[in-house]
Amino acid sequence: MRRKANAVFWGIVSTFLLCSSPCLAGANIALDASVSLQGASFFGGAGTLVDPQTIVDGVFLPRSTQWQTGTVWWNSTDGAARWIEIDLGAEYTIDSFIVQADDNDAYKLYYWDSGIDDWELVWDIPWVGGSGMQTRPDPTDDSEQYFLASSIVTDRLKIEGNMAHTDRLLSVCEVQAFGEPMTTIPAPGAVVLATIGAGLVGRLRRRR
Repeated sequence: MRRKANAVFWGIVSTFLLCSSPCLAGANIALDASVSLQGASFFGGAGTLVDPQTIVDGVFLPRSTQWQTGTVWWNSTDGAARWIEIDLGAEYTIDSFIVQADDNDAYKLYYWDSGIDDWELVWDIPWVGGSGMQTRPDPTDDSEQYFLASSIVTDRLKIEGNMAHTDRLLSVCEVQAFGEPMTTIPAPGAVVLATIGAGLVGRLRRRR
């Protein structure tokens, strides 16, 4: 009877995990976050200007899309500092990233470390071959994630060009971060299931 009670209990636990917050499955927690352009002015010259919020809209452009079309782009040949900040609105534990940006430029992705009150490099994003928009880490697969050696905890991200490896004409289309909130609240259905499960286990124990 004890084995039967344990089986029921663990069955309820499994259901609870499947039915709780989608963030447990490693959701894109950067989706619809607040984006701001920092430093010297962006854009300039010819090209299509877009809302910076498109960087976190969850949409990748077709591979090799022209670097000034549908992207947030900038000209850094003047040497002025420019970067993009993404405010997540709360602290999250992050395990992996995907970035789509111009092919022949390297980028640096940072996270805000509240412990040292400063930005910390989390991904040195390499340049890749091809032309125009290319996804990292895998240009041929927009779903492939760059996994960190260990998780980070942050409420803000920053991306800028790596001036050592760029033609200083840069553009970013999409930044995605995968993880979960620091405090995950179970969905109402999961709470109900857990309560029912506890009741079933109690009944089985009383019958024994």
